[in-house]
Amino acid sequence: MAEIAYGKSAADKFPGALSRVYLIVGGDDALKREALHRLYAAALDPAFADFDRETIDLGAGGDGNDGGEDPVVKILSAASAAPFMSPRRVVNVLSVQRLAKERQEALANGLARLGELSCLILVASAQEFEAGRPKGKSVENALRKAAAAAGVVVVCDAPEARDLRSRADAVIAGSGKSAPPEVIEILVARASAASGTSGGDVNTLINETQKLIAYVGDASAITVHDARQVIAHVSQENIFQLLDAIGARDPKTAIARVDAMLESGDKAEGVAARTFVMIQRHFRLMALAKYLGDRRDAGRGALPADIQEMLSPELSSFATGQAHRLQNYGRQASRFSWSEINHATQRILLSDLMTKGIAPGDTLGVHAPMTGDDAATNLRVLVLDLCRIGR
Repeated sequence: MAEIAYGKSAADKFPGALSRVYLIVGGDDALKREALHRLYAAALDPAFADFDRETIDLGAGGDGNDGGEDPVVKILSAASAAPFMSPRRVVNVLSVQRLAKERQEALANGLARLGELSCLILVASAQEFEAGRPKGKSVENALRKAAAAAGVVVVCDAPEARDLRSRADAVIAGSGKSAPPEVIEILVARASAASGTSGGDVNTLINETQKLIAYVGDASAITVHDARQVIAHVSQENIFQLLDAIGARDPKTAIARVDAMLESGDKAEGVAARTFVMIQRHFRLMALAKYLGDRRDAGRGALPADIQEMLSPELSSFATGQAHRLQNYGRQASRFSWSEINHATQRILLSDLMTKGIAPGDTLGVHAPMTGDDAATNLRVLVLDLCRIGR
């Protein structure tokens, strides 16, 4: 299957040799727009782009049925036409997931018959969710497989932190300015908070970076002070202060940090999702430090083989490469018993499920006030519960 993750390093070389068909899917609209414009640049002569490009928006008419014309016939006919002067005839189909299942299958059957001068770009809108469950239509497997066989499936999901860093670095360098790693981390934290996933929102990253570049004007370097002046409520600082407050069992400070994150302008759902991941990771590291302390193996270089076999790659790497940080986690872990740490990890999962509209019943063995799927309330109640476990 010809499939690439566009948010990762594959974006640097995209599109390479042009294919007849591209299916662009995923949740990051900024990446989709970027991939689309790269395809335009590669397939069209700028002087004749208006003649050799056509856009069919299936979202505007519901299913693309315009005046009784079959949308699949319309798409394949447009894509089969010869270009006027450009290298390819480009047909961009928006909201392709709006096609009914049988029409998606009909479109899939027609992709293999497109000629070498065609460049059909099928763009699917991000999947919508309600109460944690997908709603609306999605791209059928038949269409995805056919697009991969005839061309490339381009997955535009939120990129990981390292990819966000390289993007921010590139935008700043392209402006002729420089910035230390601390500035890049502030930008990445802001983009991650906006996304609410383990990755980050590219549109937020680019907007905040360009805002910062404009703010410094003719200055050749961007400082941490500049970043803190421009980017309100630095999410990374708040999240780590929150984690330390939970580890210190300090509910007053913890709630203050939660409120600061919720007031940053990001959606409460995004703030909660990102914070659940970070709190869960914090308790995993506390458990690691507590266990190594019990074994008297903390900070002593290479781990014994039996411990390495038990740990995930992330925890093993942390224990050996960042052993100097274990002391702080160990101090925090000393305030929690093993049963309380176990209870905390289940309690975090419970809040995550509740925010997504999923009722776990009694399977987890932990309970919380019935707050429904209100993300802000769930997050605040979780933080208070974690600070007060066993008390």
